[in-house]
Amino acid sequence: MDLSVSIPYFCFMAILVMLVFVEFNLQNHNHRTKYVFIFSLFLFTLFVGLKGWTGMDVMMYYENYLEAPTLGDFFLGRYSKDWYTDFEIGFNLFEVVAKTLGMSYWQFQFVYVLIDSIVLFYFFRRETNYCVLALLIYFIWWGWVFHAEQLRNANSVLLFMMSLKYVRSKQVFSYVLLNLLGMTFHTTSLFYIIVYPLLRITLTKNQLLWIFTVVMVIFIFRIKFINIVLTGLYTYGGQHIASKIQKYYVNIVYADSYYNIGMRKIIVCFAYIMFFFFPNYFKVGKNIDNVTKNVFVIYFILVFSLCEIRVLQDRTSSLFCIGLVMLFVQYYADLKYRLHKQIYMLCVIGIMFITGFKYFSVESYRYRTSFTADADYKTYDDELEKRKLEEYLDAVKRNKDVKKEKNDQLKDFDRIRAGQGIEKVKDQKLHRQKTNKPSTKKKKKNLDDEFDDEYDLDNQNNKLRNRQSLKSTDRNYRGERDEDEVEENEDEDSMNNDNIRHTKHKESSERKHKNRRSNGRTSD
Repeated sequence: MDLSVSIPYFCFMAILVMLVFVEFNLQNHNHRTKYVFIFSLFLFTLFVGLKGWTGMDVMMYYENYLEAPTLGDFFLGRYSKDWYTDFEIGFNLFEVVAKTLGMSYWQFQFVYVLIDSIVLFYFFRRETNYCVLALLIYFIWWGWVFHAEQLRNANSVLLFMMSLKYVRSKQVFSYVLLNLLGMTFHTTSLFYIIVYPLLRITLTKNQLLWIFTVVMVIFIFRIKFINIVLTGLYTYGGQHIASKIQKYYVNIVYADSYYNIGMRKIIVCFAYIMFFFFPNYFKVGKNIDNVTKNVFVIYFILVFSLCEIRVLQDRTSSLFCIGLVMLFVQYYADLKYRLHKQIYMLCVIGIMFITGFKYFSVESYRYRTSFTADADYKTYDDELEKRKLEEYLDAVKRNKDVKKEKNDQLKDFDRIRAGQGIEKVKDQKLHRQKTNKPSTKKKKKNLDDEFDDEYDLDNQNNKLRNRQSLKSTDRNYRGERDEDEVEENEDEDSMNNDNIRHTKHKESSERKHKNRRSNGRTSD
């Protein structure tokens, strides 16, 4: 970790902390805090919207935007099929409109973040009186990742946040409609529609205790129920969803890597215990509505029970992170004494900065502005490749013993699929990972097999040299074989020519002999 990488983020968070205390002071004197929050969102829009080559996913969105057509080309069907199928239709149309208006990618990104900030303004103003505090926690917990990297996820989550008021008012149609709109940006909005009944229920203290116990048992004993879920999906018709999950399941980078007890799990577990089991002792939680409670319970379940697949845990739990954000804000609002509020704020700020140091100190998050994007492109591209290689090697070291277990489970999946007559996955790389067999066309080994025993770069270079020597030997062998084949073909051609000449000579001699016989008879 490099401390210099996190300096811009800490400076921005320090400004937000100062604005939090300004907001508190205005609240104590019964003044309006609206304009303080607007200024905070203005800074948020500038900081996130003007970023350049920062993060892991920016290259993917940048290349996709370059392929986007204008509105006229879109209706005429003059666009790449890959562009249309990579992302959802809502995000594609947003790109088409921006491209038609002549925006560059960085202008498109800024406008995108600006619209997100407007939605955040209306949501936080509706949900709490401490909007700047909510923005600070949201930014550190998942907000930066959403609005700086996972652009499509950001729209999906924001639309869900806006739809929560329809859960409270029991307007199912409006709730489903908003989240269907979210599905046009990211298909994970389907989860929001599925969990609607769970958001409406009222959990008793005993039920909350049972949920906590079951989730902790799954986490502590590492019960890998996702294997059972995949088997059930393959068996009972959910092959499309199962095949998507399986792509992550077989990826060594995401395999069995989130069973550690980190800061996030400690915070989530403490919040669950403090809120549900000791609300009277901590003097908090009495004014939180039932919907927010249920969103947090779902978030708690996903954080601790989906550790089997790293990316699945991250992506699904982040969909409900707003539950934790609003709980933290409401905790502060429920405290009555000034001293308690001060102690609580010190703890929150300390936790947020520790969490921020973990997330914002990696090289891929080195902050670069869009004004220097052209100059930073080469440096970012090199760092991105290096980061991916380091992530892969680190995952191989962590998950050396996991690979055999997953391969055995994948054989079970293949047997189920074969019994149902389902076509195997067309992705050749995934197919090689499943079968552990090298491709006969490319003669390339699976990456998982290459780095099973040795991890350092020297051994990789040696393996690369060996592969190159094998390729050259193979080429020489093919060249010698081609020469032998040419010689054999020449021999065969010469033999065929001799046979043809011999046949022609025989036929001509027979004709001459017949002519002599016929001439002799005529003379007689």
